[in-house]
Amino acid sequence: MSSALFRSVVLVISCAACNATSDRLENGQDSTLLARGVDTRASTYKDPQPPRTSPRTAEPAGAAEGADDAISGRTRNETIAELHFRVPDEWTRQASSSPAEGPTFVIPGPGGDAELTVYSFPDEREGADSAFQRWRAQFSQATAAPDGAAKPAQAMVRGPLKITLVDMPGATGAQVLPDASGRRPGPQDRLLGAIVERDPQRYFFAAVGPAPTLALWEQAFADFAATFAVRSAP
Repeated sequence: MSSALFRSVVLVISCAACNATSDRLENGQDSTLLARGVDTRASTYKDPQPPRTSPRTAEPAGAAEGADDAISGRTRNETIAELHFRVPDEWTRQASSSPAEGPTFVIPGPGGDAELTVYSFPDEREGADSAFQRWRAQFSQATAAPDGAAKPAQAMVRGPLKITLVDMPGATGAQVLPDASGRRPGPQDRLLGAIVERDPQRYFFAAVGPAPTLALWEQAFADFAATFAVRSAP
């Protein structure tokens, strides 16, 4: 047999062997090899990640609490005698039951309602400084708070008005202003006050109530005090 013929025979035999192997795989005869392929694919499979648009988990109970205490930022006009000012819409005005008092504004908040009481009377003997000292002494006696707990009074001038702001932590409404004995002492209370002077008239605004409530309205109270003005004659 010539060498050329021998090479041709070997080539034919090799092709036949390849075709036989292919037939065995297609007919499922080499199950072990196929199983290994499936196992390999299964071992690399991973669960798909949740879509980014999946809904957020539910908020814990109570997360929405305090929504009613939100500040809207809206205000309205109020007038007492010649004095004009603006208060937050959430502050509810109530008529006074005492001839010595002006109106009362109920201030809602997370610690419970606070009350802004207004007094107006001519008294040249007591200005803002003496009123501040008197309030501080009365608060210290009623709540056992340190005499120096009150922040220094801050004064500003708006036209003919001198306005003094007062902040007293640990305050109580008892005996703070005339005819205020109906209020119960509260060692966790706080007072935000504004004394408005226009000789010879004095206006006293005292917001007394739970500290968390007045903390919520602290900036709004300062904004309210900055709106005081003398009402123009009609």
